[in-house]
Amino acid sequence: MSDRLQVKILEDAAFKPPELKPAKEGDVGLDLVACISNDIVIPAQGFENVPCGIAIKLPWGTWASIRARSSTFAKRRLMVFDGTIDEGFTGQLKLFIFNPNKYDVILEKGARIAQLVIYNKIKCDIVYVDELPHTERGTNGFGSTGE
Repeated sequence: MSDRLQVKILEDAAFKPPELKPAKEGDVGLDLVACISNDIVIPAQGFENVPCGIAIKLPWGTWASIRARSSTFAKRRLMVFDGTIDEGFTGQLKLFIFNPNKYDVILEKGARIAQLVIYNKIKCDIVYVDELPHTERGTNGFGSTGE
């Protein structure tokens, strides 16, 4: 099994995206950019599918998640929908972006808007049961701790 993440810069990418790497040493997310030829306007209450300009091959035994950078909402007020990347997927990575605002937002060419986080995959047996074991929390508080 290889631990290498294979990255392919796509020929039809609007520009050559920067090296896929964490923003800072020790960060788990690999920054993804908006690989668009010009700035675009994401209309109020509108969606855009934004290409990243790369395709990847994950190491076997892993999966990845595309998720927003914390600054994406804090600074731009944009939402990036999570995406799950299975280890066999080798297509282009895309960002699904929603503008929840009542005003248009400009997304700049090359903006670091999301991140790719890679996880180890676990395999588990699926067992159907009539009863689940008792736990302290039980069925109380789905979505909160009850406070």
